[in-house]
Amino acid sequence: MTTFKRKLNDDEKSEEISISIPSHLNSLLDEEKLFAFNPFKDWFQSIGKSMKKHDHYHIKSIEIQSVDLFGKAPKQKIGFVKFTASVTDKESNEHVPGIVFMRGGAVGMLVVLEPQDDEKDSKEGRKGDDRCVILTVQPRIPMGTFRMIEIPAGMVDEEGKFAGQAAKELEEECGLKIKEDQLIDLTELAYQHARKSLPQNEKGEGDDEDDNGKIGIYTSPGGSDEYLRLFLYKHSLPRSQIKEWEGKMTGNLDEGEKISLRVVPLKDLWKITKDAKALSALALWEGLKREGILDENDNSPPAKKE
Repeated sequence: MTTFKRKLNDDEKSEEISISIPSHLNSLLDEEKLFAFNPFKDWFQSIGKSMKKHDHYHIKSIEIQSVDLFGKAPKQKIGFVKFTASVTDKESNEHVPGIVFMRGGAVGMLVVLEPQDDEKDSKEGRKGDDRCVILTVQPRIPMGTFRMIEIPAGMVDEEGKFAGQAAKELEEECGLKIKEDQLIDLTELAYQHARKSLPQNEKGEGDDEDDNGKIGIYTSPGGSDEYLRLFLYKHSLPRSQIKEWEGKMTGNLDEGEKISLRVVPLKDLWKITKDAKALSALALWEGLKREGILDENDNSPPAKKE
């Protein structure tokens, strides 16, 4: 067992926390590598800031339990870290659950296809909302299935560029080459609107908490730090080309991805998938339009003059 100590924050009164790494992980992880893993570094800083505001909590120690590496040697990088933090509430002397599966941020993309009328459409006329959504179908072993239906998604890389990673994933999983500025960041728009619109006297406990810049949707905050940045991308193309994407095989083979595509009606998305990314993106998109943050063409309306 390797043990070292770190202060949670720069406060002189801040106590040092003992961090332990079991011997069987010494070849994979040490103090330098652990704090070079951005999700852990960011979490450590964030919880240190939170403790300044909530000093009745005490973190005695952190014990690393496992680490998973991604990629092939010698270019492997840390993908997941699991650890336990020994946390108590000093006022009640009660234990606070501190089991953490750490994986960091991820991106999800709601890709909406708008069919361009062909000759047949021009004669018969378009019927209702015929917009479609691209979904991926791939094995998701944690769910116990080889056919999980979800929107295109991926983990954020070390640089932490959300829009750039979203564009990269769209190319890998859907074959769409786009520019970052063609993506609409639904989570950032919603976050900015919420902070501006919530009256001070209606804020509850935690609303003023410094989230260290982590704008996103937290999928399982009781056990994981994972958060999602969700983007909207709209694209018009011939109806015949949309049909060609149905069943197309894609994915990054170097990362073990085996993905097929499905094209489904936008109006049916909510009842086709169990994917929280898809349902959250749909809810944010509809909410932003309802609040006037996005207009019917999904553009931000010009600011009103005072």
